[in-house]
Amino acid sequence: MKRVLRVVLALAFLFSFVLFVFFLAKKTRANLEAALPLAARTVLIAPSSQPEAVQIREEEEPKPRAKVLLLWDEVLLDAIDMNLDEDLELEQILVVRDFSSKTGAISIVIADFFPSVGSYYRVWKGESLATKPTIFVVQPRDLLGDGSIDLLCFGLDEKNLQTLTVFKPLASPVGVDYKKVFSGSGLSIRVEEEADTEQDGNGYSPPASPLISVFASAGNKASPLDQVRLVYAWDRENAEFGLKSQEPIPSEAVERSYIESVLTGKPEEFESYIEGLWRKVGSPGKEPTMVYFAPDTRNVSIHSKTEKQVWNWGPSTFSYAGIYTSIVNSGVPDMVRILGVDLLGKDKIRLMATPGQAVKFPIREDWNGTYERVRGRSKAPEGSLRRVNTGSAIDFPVQDSSQGVFLEIASIAGEYTTPDGHALSLSQNEFAYREGALSYKGTYPFYSYGQQLILDFEVQDSRKIPSGRRSFFVSLRREDSESWGIVLDPAKISSLGVEHLYEPALVFSASEGNQGSR
Repeated sequence: MKRVLRVVLALAFLFSFVLFVFFLAKKTRANLEAALPLAARTVLIAPSSQPEAVQIREEEEPKPRAKVLLLWDEVLLDAIDMNLDEDLELEQILVVRDFSSKTGAISIVIADFFPSVGSYYRVWKGESLATKPTIFVVQPRDLLGDGSIDLLCFGLDEKNLQTLTVFKPLASPVGVDYKKVFSGSGLSIRVEEEADTEQDGNGYSPPASPLISVFASAGNKASPLDQVRLVYAWDRENAEFGLKSQEPIPSEAVERSYIESVLTGKPEEFESYIEGLWRKVGSPGKEPTMVYFAPDTRNVSIHSKTEKQVWNWGPSTFSYAGIYTSIVNSGVPDMVRILGVDLLGKDKIRLMATPGQAVKFPIREDWNGTYERVRGRSKAPEGSLRRVNTGSAIDFPVQDSSQGVFLEIASIAGEYTTPDGHALSLSQNEFAYREGALSYKGTYPFYSYGQQLILDFEVQDSRKIPSGRRSFFVSLRREDSESWGIVLDPAKISSLGVEHLYEPALVFSASEGNQGSR
């Protein structure tokens, strides 16, 4: 009997120990999953025959986890490692949402590393006005030029208005502390700089003063496009941003019926409206920035004098006068922008871009400004190449013109050169191209890609065997009344279509005596 009792007690102890280990492992796993930001989790849709149809797993790339425990009512949305002070250790910014909060506002928590104990501790928490977790950006920036790293929190609230909350670090003897120096919402918000023209006796000019422009609705009875610009400037006395001026912005006399047909509250309908090519309203004589919206392929292309890029278009969120969306550079996944598109008038929009969390890639693209629709070129480009029949006239695009020109191949045959030594020779059926020490020779078929023309050099060796290709977007430019120049913009042809390469365009001029260009 005693032996049986000992066996029963041993089995009960073993069973209790197994249960303890199981629940401890389950709790540990739950803590690890909670420490992984929602932005780094992937939802997998599995076949219904499997026991678990939906699973959550981590991406293959390592993602930052929360280095401090969350409170019972907090859910982690994102985790960002960055250096906010003068020490060598990285602080961690946690983007969280409180379930117990009545407003549902998104907050940021700062965790600092203490070398004396070798671990991270929660040191500060601040609440923003944003409520939408999909459109939220924490941007570290020395806003006042005083050497301190301010935290700019961009987002959207429950009314789909853009929000901005600025936290400024304070000198505190007890640890890290921040003060909220600006908090506001509007149709759109832009951080600008105002140059200070005052100089001292030595000709020194103080650094530019920061301005925050908030575009708000002019009133309930006005047109939705009637706006007022509220300008906030830094108030040194109160150590915060205060209202400096107000500027009314009329609505371009757009009819309310037209406005309501575009601003329906559905992001996909506004995306269909902005589909196509838009030209930035700029100074005369400068090459304008062109932006192309392609909702079907979820791409946004920007083409300017210095940039030719294709961006992946993420989900859009409807705002008061347009949409907000996140875009990611197709070639550099860490390059993220929050793009705001606002309707200003009939066939007129305003773009404003905000960089993402990491400031590895500051904005160089010329996004911000007012754009007008380019008529006649709003159709989306086709996703396939079509060989052009060279036996008849070809519709060549012409630079700085919305109209092309029909020319025979014989009309462009001849010798061409560039100022930096590139040479191009075109005959009726073959080409010869010299680029430094490299030379190419072969046939040159033309392809149409939507409304663009592709010149594809099929390189051949001495035995007439194809050995490579060199592709360009081709256009013509008028040199004088009788001759044309050729502009070749390097391109890459792949299964996904044709993309611009990050190389300068080659501008060829017709050589003297080139009869083919006349």
